[in-house]
Amino acid sequence: MNSEISHIQKYNGENFQIWKFQMQIIFEAKEMFDIVRGTERCPAADNPNFKEWTKKNNIAKMIITMALETKYIQQIINCRTAADIWSKLICIHEVKSEANVHILQQKFYECKMSKTDDVATYLSKIEMQAQQLRDLGEQISENTIITKILYGLPEEHKNFITAWDSVARNERTIENLTLRLLKEESILNHWEENNNKSENHGALFSKSKNLDCKTKSDFQKYANKPSIMDKKKITNCGYCGKKGHWWKECHKRLNEKKNKSYGNFANSEESYAFVIGPERDIKLEDTWYADSGATEHMTYKKEWFKELKEIPYGKHPVSLGNNQIVYALGKGNIDIYSFVNNEQISAMLKEVLYVPDLKKNLFSIGQAANNGLTIMYYNNQCKMSLNNKILIKGIRDNSKLYKLFIEVRTESQANVTYANLGVWHQRLCHVNLDTVKQMIENGMIGSSKENLTDMKNEKFFCEACIYGKQTRKPFKKVDSSKATMVGEHIFSDVCGPMNTKTPGGSKYYVVFKDEFSRYRTVYFLKNKSNVLEKFKEFVQKVRTETGHEIKRLRTDNGTEYVNKEFSDYLKQKGIIHELTAPYTPEQNGFSERDHRTLVESARSMLHARNLPLELWAEAINTSAYVLNRCISKQLNNISPYEAWYNKKPTLNHLRIFGSDAYVHVPKEQRRKFDKKSNHTLLVGYTETSKNYKLWNPHKRKMITSRNVIFNEISEKESI
Repeated sequence: MNSEISHIQKYNGENFQIWKFQMQIIFEAKEMFDIVRGTERCPAADNPNFKEWTKKNNIAKMIITMALETKYIQQIINCRTAADIWSKLICIHEVKSEANVHILQQKFYECKMSKTDDVATYLSKIEMQAQQLRDLGEQISENTIITKILYGLPEEHKNFITAWDSVARNERTIENLTLRLLKEESILNHWEENNNKSENHGALFSKSKNLDCKTKSDFQKYANKPSIMDKKKITNCGYCGKKGHWWKECHKRLNEKKNKSYGNFANSEESYAFVIGPERDIKLEDTWYADSGATEHMTYKKEWFKELKEIPYGKHPVSLGNNQIVYALGKGNIDIYSFVNNEQISAMLKEVLYVPDLKKNLFSIGQAANNGLTIMYYNNQCKMSLNNKILIKGIRDNSKLYKLFIEVRTESQANVTYANLGVWHQRLCHVNLDTVKQMIENGMIGSSKENLTDMKNEKFFCEACIYGKQTRKPFKKVDSSKATMVGEHIFSDVCGPMNTKTPGGSKYYVVFKDEFSRYRTVYFLKNKSNVLEKFKEFVQKVRTETGHEIKRLRTDNGTEYVNKEFSDYLKQKGIIHELTAPYTPEQNGFSERDHRTLVESARSMLHARNLPLELWAEAINTSAYVLNRCISKQLNNISPYEAWYNKKPTLNHLRIFGSDAYVHVPKEQRRKFDKKSNHTLLVGYTETSKNYKLWNPHKRKMITSRNVIFNEISEKESI
């Protein structure tokens, strides 16, 4: 068996369809594919086929695991059966493959030859991206690739681009273009290598032997070619971008290189800080600057330290770049937040020096490297990562220093999370960004502690939404609502069965959505036959909460709705039952689209926090709870909750689904030295109170509590 698997390349994030096909062939050959795709369920423990099923299931799990690279095994570590693993991989990577088409197309058409690329590297980059698009089924013609190559070249190749137009059409091939570009590059390199030679004709003629100038006519050929000075006049410097000189001659580069020498000190008993140029008045006094010359992190703000060990004056000198000596008066740790791609990361700066006479807060690149961080500089940006996870980002400012996107976490912020647009997007169950921004504008979310203007203008990419919501083009817009009051027209539909049961045993859910208010109510079912029972609950809910009666109910022709008992109840209540035509779900599009919205939101939430699929019902319920409290364009930017209850909802209690939640343990349930809180996960809210629904993964138990402390951000890293 191992020999069969060894012939399959481990899945590395590319060509998922080919990998999936190869795995399917193996499972079909071993008569396991029904188990893997979930059509052959696990028999009861007393069934004689139970042992055989378990054996095949374990073998299938082993085959899949052996055919994955390590980083993808982490995605399935909580899956219990081969079917769960297979389903999760398809859910993540088939959707990701479709999303990759758009991402790769953007990379392909935006790709340009950088200053550090040679022609071979640039061409390889273009051809590799084109091949990746072809692997995903996109048609990329040779002419498209040629056009992309030509118009991604830098300015010094503009004459080459013009000359290419004169090439005969039958010779315009990628192979011919490659040969001509390599030749062009060779000529340009030759000119640059000889830039220190004399540019006048006499000097050129005196060295005519090197250029094969044996006659005057030979010399005349070379004399008519552009001189080095002519080339300098039309070519941009590779460092400062100005014309008139080469990279090696650039005064700006040479001066900066000379200035850097001031940061080199040899005394190992002192701490050194390299600061370029004179001190400036900095309005952002809390800014941290990356410093490659500093041997330790340093700050002049004593109030930032979580703990500070004092250093006697004169015991720890610090040498600045202007040869000034200042003294550290303490050393300790500082809690910080860093902001990477709209994710807030909690970290700790260790062994930071307190230097009152400093004018800037300096982040030591050397100390970060000693702590295992990898530091990269590119395009006036820097990033620092640990174990391939980016922890800190920064950008180069006008003073040539790198300002880092980090903020000190003070004691007053200990239990307060900075809620940027990304955090609210997750708290609101991954609702679309336009809705989040409109709710900020309406004052429904955010507080005085948050920069609401920056939040509205913020842009970011949510990978979890790609995993959960990637779709085809939408259907045409249907007619607007004709209902004039709550309860006048209700739409309903059942979704399921789900592949994974909830801890309570549910496999289905039913949604009832009011056309006038857009308010939806969700119930979870073990069987479809429970729909009538839940509809009776919903009728009572409408009467109690709104004072209205239901007049019309639209459903499909499912037997859960079309049966004698359901019909008798509708007649008793005087409710008109509207049925859609067979195989025409568009007629019930109001509830069909709501299924899509709820499921996409729930899928995004589960994958964003790598939660087990058995919590799908809690994710659906939370999605419905939050969407009812989000504004709707169809309701003139008020929420379904407000249209239903005639009052505005409060949203300040919302937290990110799946966040770590520490629930207080009552004194009656603990002894003297027991922990006063238990670790759980936030999985929802109660409809009738401000309590939170919490999941204890260790005891597999659902808890409802108000006394909770949340941690919406990732675990601290030491930097």
